[in-house]
Amino acid sequence: MINVLVTSLGSNTAIGVIKALRYQKDIAVTGTDSFPAHLSAGSTFADHFYQVPLAVDNDYEDQLLRIITERQVQCVIPIHDAEVMKIAEIAVKFPALTFWAVNAPRIITMCNNKRTVNQFLAGHGITVPEMFEKADNMLYPAIYKPDEGVSSKGIQVITNAQAGKTGFDLGSGFLQKMITGVEYTVDCYSAYHEEYFNCCVRKRIETKEGISTKGETVEYPLLAQISAKIHRLLQYKGASNIQFIVEDGVPYFIEINPRFSGAGILSYYAGLNSPLFTVLEAVQSPLFHELKNIPIKKGIFMTRYWNENFYEG
Repeated sequence: MINVLVTSLGSNTAIGVIKALRYQKDIAVTGTDSFPAHLSAGSTFADHFYQVPLAVDNDYEDQLLRIITERQVQCVIPIHDAEVMKIAEIAVKFPALTFWAVNAPRIITMCNNKRTVNQFLAGHGITVPEMFEKADNMLYPAIYKPDEGVSSKGIQVITNAQAGKTGFDLGSGFLQKMITGVEYTVDCYSAYHEEYFNCCVRKRIETKEGISTKGETVEYPLLAQISAKIHRLLQYKGASNIQFIVEDGVPYFIEINPRFSGAGILSYYAGLNSPLFTVLEAVQSPLFHELKNIPIKKGIFMTRYWNENFYEG
């Protein structure tokens, strides 16, 4: 039995990851969340559940280490952005305790800073929306993005010069040309122990609060090539999701999230089962070599709906 710990079970992302792991019968999932089991939507998907403090709390590290030891966890998969960075820092201190499915803190920091990663990738030939040093130089429509933020939080659309006169904190954010077109997410996986990259490109048909609720897997070799280059440039390992907008046939890099995707379950179903790849690599299972080259199915559509859990006290 392979013991895996998945965090943030109250999220769609964690539920999708656990569903993907269930393709393999000999995996036991321990789940954590900052809410108790009856208030954590994904708690019923786990074999064992623990309530833990928020990642920013002082007790988080000690409690996580205790759970890992108690459950003999062989792989830790963090889900929430704050936990990804916190667990990356813990992994530096305790590298041999378990397999930590995270990148080095410096790589996560680069990915999480939208200004820095845009500038870095632009300097290596990746097409990004034009960035403006000051409001006076903007082309409209434009957007203001905080340097660090989750999904679309904090983004402001600037439609004209009058709106552009509003003060923007360019110390903690930046201005960028607004790109309109077809949105794509590329779910990516780079192996931890060998030279291997694969990805699944999916078109975002409908989104709600930044999460895809309707999508389709598509053939888009150029986006796959750009995503592979981004992983190489960042020296990235494991799973990521990269956002693009294609305007007038030109793919523009929007952002990279150094974690599993909220709608990644579409890619898992289509053949890029990156949660399972992660666990198989963690225990160095030969099954990884059998599964990693399964062709990704194109033309797979996904729609989502709410499902309720009920508890009686």
